Amino acid sequence: MPELIITVNKGILKDYGPRSLPAGYGLDGRHVRFRDGTCQKMKGRTVYYDTADSNWINGLFAFKTAAGAVYVLSGTKTTMAKIIAGTKTNLKINYTGYDTETGTQDATPWSFCAFGDVIIFTNGIDNVQKFVSPYNAVADLGGIPPKANVAKAFARHVMLLGLPNYPKRVAWSDIDNYEIWTPAPGNEAGDYDFYECETPLIGGDALGDFFIVYALDQIFAMQYIGGTLVFATRSIAKEKGLWKKHLLATIGNAHFFMSRDNFYVFDGTQPTPIGEGIKYDVFASINKSQISKAFVFPVTEEGEVWFVLPTGVSGYPNLACIYNYRNGSWTFEDLEMWAAVDRHPTSYPIYSSFDKKICNLGITENDPDGNAITGYIDSDEYDLGVFDRYKAISRLMPLVRSRASVLKFRIGQRNRLDDPVIWSGAYNFNPSVDWKLDIRVNAKYFRFRIYTDTVDSPFKFDGMKVIYEVTHGR
Repeated sequence: MPELIITVNKGILKDYGPRSLPAGYGLDGRHVRFRDGTCQKMKGRTVYYDTADSNWINGLFAFKTAAGAVYVLSGTKTTMAKIIAGTKTNLKINYTGYDTETGTQDATPWSFCAFGDVIIFTNGIDNVQKFVSPYNAVADLGGIPPKANVAKAFARHVMLLGLPNYPKRVAWSDIDNYEIWTPAPGNEAGDYDFYECETPLIGGDALGDFFIVYALDQIFAMQYIGGTLVFATRSIAKEKGLWKKHLLATIGNAHFFMSRDNFYVFDGTQPTPIGEGIKYDVFASINKSQISKAFVFPVTEEGEVWFVLPTGVSGYPNLACIYNYRNGSWTFEDLEMWAAVDRHPTSYPIYSSFDKKICNLGITENDPDGNAITGYIDSDEYDLGVFDRYKAISRLMPLVRSRASVLKFRIGQRNRLDDPVIWSGAYNFNPSVDWKLDIRVNAKYFRFRIYTDTVDSPFKFDGMKVIYEVTHGR
């Protein structure tokens, strides 16, 4: 009898139509990742700090002091708090907190940077803030710096972008002094207006010897030269830029960012698109009116960049588009997150959740309440080599490495390409005792879903052999 070998080990390409995927790619998937030539279920989540805040946490920043203590700063629309050794202390509770784009207070994303042992942060509305050792209180940054949406450190200067009254200006402090902002003989404080830029500046970050500045549709570079100019500037790219300030992540010698038309990686020369195969589906899914709530963060241990985007009428950030920069694969996760940071110096990446708590990412198999998280992957659609003829599938032979007691398989079927896909009931497969599934499904076109919905059920899917025969009808 004829056989079909199915592998899903390279990622998900949602923009390809059924029956047209390149070999090794899936049509869809959630809570899975691709590595070592297999599709694997992701790990789950636990609670990092279990007392809910009164508002959504729109900013997280973790750092380790010189004494080795790990601090987490947790910011909402009105409050900045510190968490150390499981104890949370409010530092300030009367920030204005307002997102000028959505016109609401539930999207006030904080921007943080470390300047030596000083933490500087801003929300774009209130004065720029400082958090200084012994880390007991926050205060307005001295020297009367401008208010700004973004604070970064570069070349021993604090860089501020997104100034309310000067949308095309970058301002910087004196060298090694975050509280001198007025230019004068003998200091290096200053600012520069990108008059050639057609739109306001959105964000920026260091990249090697340059500070990269992003507008909506342009990219510029600033290089420290000292002297009276302090920084030299040049244009790098036009027609490409940053959509929102928190849609930029720096990993090693590269920036990963989301523009209004695609996802990109940028190494300092020209931005390279990485979203081919998923961008049209993603852009059609997101709530663009709430895009200021979107953000990106790295999970460097896994070689991943998580773009967390708002969807639905609520516009809550609940779709994670996950790019693995080691193997170029995409996958997805349905998880409402309002802010997140990578694992260093915490043991795992942490994120703020829908219930206004802070959770660990990747520490266990289940959700913070101990419930199972379903992980699944959908194959391409197959006509099994015979166009417009009925086929009968009689056996599935999965190649699976798993600790799960049961994996489940469903078969999607239809007889015309404009018909909806009808999914079969679940076929249970116990990897410890089963080597095949004897079934009987008749149709012209087929898809295959492999998934788990039980507690503590990680799996690696290597592939599957499908046994079938061509029939004359049902």
